[in-house]
Amino acid sequence: MVRIYPFSALYPTSEFASQVATRVLGTETDEEIKLYCEQNPFSFLHIIQPHVHFAEPKSENEIHFGFAKNYFNQLQEQKVLVQDEDASIYIYRQTLADGYSFTGLIAGISAIDYLDGSVKKHEYTISEKENYMAKHLLHTGVVAEPVLLSCPEIGLIEHWIGENLPETPLYSFKTDNGSNHTLWKVKNELAVEEICKLMKDSDSLYIADGHHRIAATTDYLAQMHNEHNWKSNQMFFMGLIIPEQELRINSFHRLVTNISDAEISAMLIAIQDTFDVEKINEQTFVPKNKGEFGLCTRQGWYRLSFKYPSDYGSPSQNLDVSRLEKYIFSRVLKIHDSKADPRLQFVRGDMPARDLETLVHAGGIDLAFLVFPNTMLEIKEVADADETMPPKSTWIKPKLLTGMIVLRFTE
Repeated sequence: MVRIYPFSALYPTSEFASQVATRVLGTETDEEIKLYCEQNPFSFLHIIQPHVHFAEPKSENEIHFGFAKNYFNQLQEQKVLVQDEDASIYIYRQTLADGYSFTGLIAGISAIDYLDGSVKKHEYTISEKENYMAKHLLHTGVVAEPVLLSCPEIGLIEHWIGENLPETPLYSFKTDNGSNHTLWKVKNELAVEEICKLMKDSDSLYIADGHHRIAATTDYLAQMHNEHNWKSNQMFFMGLIIPEQELRINSFHRLVTNISDAEISAMLIAIQDTFDVEKINEQTFVPKNKGEFGLCTRQGWYRLSFKYPSDYGSPSQNLDVSRLEKYIFSRVLKIHDSKADPRLQFVRGDMPARDLETLVHAGGIDLAFLVFPNTMLEIKEVADADETMPPKSTWIKPKLLTGMIVLRFTE
């Protein structure tokens, strides 16, 4: 059972939507964020990255959080952000530059259903990041990006959207990367009741992106329940529910540094008990099937094929990234903690192989491992078994903007 709720969102007006909504990749420097904020006074970055306005580094600083809250209130006073008067279900569509579209529902999702396992996770959260987000929420009372959730019920969401999509959106705008973002609201009580009932009959939802956000929000809601006796229908986080067949799943590739040429040669010999190693002449190799890996070295490209695909005891062990970590990183390269080892870096799976090759030949990177993407079935099997994936196992689209829709908690 999954309970969803209509809520009264805040969102930017059509005039300001493209300036407010922002996407943070996590690779920007504080200087780059500060410069962007100086150029755009309406960006939600002022609120989610308040530390760039101060000399102190990012921390759980109450002065920073107070600044964020005041900046949020200022955007409301300026009518840049407006408060919806109606409790609604929202429809969001993102259309990529290549024409591919994702369409789903934004609603309140029961935090209790997350805690009891009906909303399923597939990765652990990092305590430091989760704690910071929880403190930010405690001081500001707002969450400005939905958790991305996949719905396995084929046709359920599409049919309801087809029956209830309004003619006029709240806003529609295009970002610099060519993606278009459109938001509608459905306030009709019968339509809202219908989708709430349909989702209640659904067995589960799966977290695709936003594990830290949902964990931090749930911590906040638990505190509000304990201190202020919040009721179950107040205990929800903001989620975007997308049909699972619409999601695009890419891999994260792995880059390794501080490995000598002699160690690389020794590695290629040592892994032959678990992988077929084939030298690829004068071309890149991008894996096309599960169990295949591309490997770029300064000596050229290799195709690695795992020899024992049936050799696993659990869904998480069946993942290609798990095999890479176990049989190459840990056993041969002695990289035992992929979250913490400074020799290991991660890059999005949509980075071209030639660009990875350039990094290797430039000398800063010694090995580039290309990984075949996990499937939605594999993600669900891991989540259903209450297991987790290794760090940076998936890069799932759509990637959402912060500030395009806001949930503000009030007592």
